[in-house]
Amino acid sequence: MKNIIINAHNIHTGGGYVLLLDFLRYLAKTDTEVVVCIDCRANIDLFPKSDKINYRLIKNNTASRFFNEIFVRKLSSSFDVFINFTNIPSVFRLNCFNILFLQNNLLVSKFIFKPLNFKLIIKLFLIRFLLRLLIKKTNLIYVQSKTMLEDLVRLGIDDSKIRVRPFADNSSYKFVSRTSSKNKYCTFIYPASSAPHKNHINLFKAMKVVFEYGIQFKLYVTLDDLSFKRLCIECDLDSLVDNLFIENIGDVSHEKIIQYYSFSDALVFPSISESFGLPLYEAKVLDLPVIASELDFVRDIVCPVQTFDPNSYISISRAIARFLCIEEEFQEVVTPNIFYDLLSDEFN
Repeated sequence: MKNIIINAHNIHTGGGYVLLLDFLRYLAKTDTEVVVCIDCRANIDLFPKSDKINYRLIKNNTASRFFNEIFVRKLSSSFDVFINFTNIPSVFRLNCFNILFLQNNLLVSKFIFKPLNFKLIIKLFLIRFLLRLLIKKTNLIYVQSKTMLEDLVRLGIDDSKIRVRPFADNSSYKFVSRTSSKNKYCTFIYPASSAPHKNHINLFKAMKVVFEYGIQFKLYVTLDDLSFKRLCIECDLDSLVDNLFIENIGDVSHEKIIQYYSFSDALVFPSISESFGLPLYEAKVLDLPVIASELDFVRDIVCPVQTFDPNSYISISRAIARFLCIEEEFQEVVTPNIFYDLLSDEFN
């Protein structure tokens, strides 16, 4: 393979951003000529510098992205492979081998409306329509899990066009040694954006229940300040935040998150939908215990030590309590005569 076009005009954060960086760092060591169309919001300073890699910054608007599609179409005749990281197939038929790297499970999985707002639901419907309309223009579809493959097949996509190709750069973790938390309490981490399917609301409600057990803990999250403040108000987290039971470390670099893994006792992962779930893989590599949703995409990657129903904050709190070896209280069941006595007491 002599040359590649990579289209990532909407990639600037999250797991897709990390994987794109990993791939480009590898390509920088090869003789492959690469053109990368990247979202202008991405931190370009983190991208590898190479005479063989040319970066083209795309503004975050529909017009700029459409003109980029025209640019890619013209360029494709002189390139071998086009890899599309944007989750939406190319608008035009290209003159080179066309691969769609699909990494958003919300576009292919059964819809879960509960955590999504109306605007996001409409947006997803439109993107799903474009995906089905334009998918014929691609030669292959790369996904990162068997669950994603099965979801695509369910939508009527020919499985001969689909390849399960998860990848990650393990070298980032070679020098990370996990140490026990210096605190007397258990430390959890959940590295995720504020997207609704990441399910922070149920997680925070669950941590309030754990707090009521009288157990000390620390939960690190990686949210932007505005989203964290909004969630604190919505979930009434003042007491937990003030006492540092929940700490927002912000939208930090991937390297910083790896540092936090090293002194965390467990990854808690309440996400409802993932195409891969990079933190799950990272926890597996670092031998970090995982408490996660009992969903197929989780077990595609790792065997969690505790699982829960992500739609129930009570279920999440019970899974965390089991991890902390807190004895559960079960509902008492009485005999019919005691039930009768209790019923009689209502009228006395």
